Amino acid sequence: MKNPNPRPNTSAETDQPISHLSEQKSAGSRTVLTVDSFIDAAQSPATKQGYANDVRDFVNRGGEIPATPDQVMNYLAQIAAEPWPPSSAA
Repeated sequence: MKNPNPRPNTSAETDQPISHLSEQKSAGSRTVLTVDSFIDAAQSPATKQGYANDVRDFVNRGGEIPATPDQVMNYLAQIAAEPWPPSSAA
C-alpha cells in the first residue's frame, strides 16, 4: 500500500532538493530548522545514547526487536503507570 502522504523531496519555500538545504535559515525573527538539522540531531552521540538506553529499557521490560504493536502498547502502559518524576536511586 502506497503512503497517501509521502514526504516531499523539495523545500516548499525554495523548490530545491532537500539534500541541498542548509542546517538553518532565517525566516524573519525566527529560525527555521531544515531536514538536515534534524538528521544531524538524530545522529548526535547524545541522541544515539538516548535511543540505546530506551531500547535497553524496552527489552528489559519484555519487548523484542522488531516489536509487535502489543509489546509497544504494554511498554507504554508500564511507563505511564510509573510515578513522575522517577525517584532517584539511593
